[in-house]
Amino acid sequence: MSRRFPDHATLTYEVFYGAFLAGSGDIEWSKTPGGYRLDVRLHPVFGPRLGYSSQGSIGPNGLRPSHFEATRGDQVRETADFDWEAKVLTYGRGDKKTAPLEDGAQDVFSVAFQIALKGGKSLNKNVQVTTGKKVYHYPLSVVGDADVDVDRKIPAVLVRSLSDGDTVEFWIAPDYHNFPLRIRMQDSEKTIDMKLIRLKVGNEIRLERPKQDKSHNAN
Repeated sequence: MSRRFPDHATLTYEVFYGAFLAGSGDIEWSKTPGGYRLDVRLHPVFGPRLGYSSQGSIGPNGLRPSHFEATRGDQVRETADFDWEAKVLTYGRGDKKTAPLEDGAQDVFSVAFQIALKGGKSLNKNVQVTTGKKVYHYPLSVVGDADVDVDRKIPAVLVRSLSDGDTVEFWIAPDYHNFPLRIRMQDSEKTIDMKLIRLKVGNEIRLERPKQDKSHNAN
């Protein structure tokens, strides 16, 4: 399998809120002229759809976001702008806040693809990460190997960050460009767990969970 990082991929997930299936979600990765774009769409069973977008450039050190925004329905909620020349991160909703912009800074979704793109070179560091609402430092570290079930057991590497009581975990698949097969985010109020059910790279479906037989009810 070629190790060249794909120009385009779509990852489809089931999204759990705690133990309950809350909906589905897609992450679309695209290389653009001189950079990248990430579009994240979450489709809850109840409530408005949620969206996130990240765009920026790609350089020797991986992804360099320029703009991130979060939407709820058709309304923009939080945004973040990365001014690399002035070294200023501007973020928030309404009254904007600023913070010194650190080398290697990411947004909450680009960080997963920075890991995919750079592999081990992105780990064992405190990475500045913004959700658009807050700014964190993610001390990313490898926990160990952990298989993930999709259409079969796929070897994965579990990467974890613990920061101020929050936990973020990525199960990345070395055999599939280090894409995240599972993403879990946990804080004091909630747990959001995204589990891959389909991976499409370019025009080719690489992984897809078999459709469940609805004629058999779960016990």
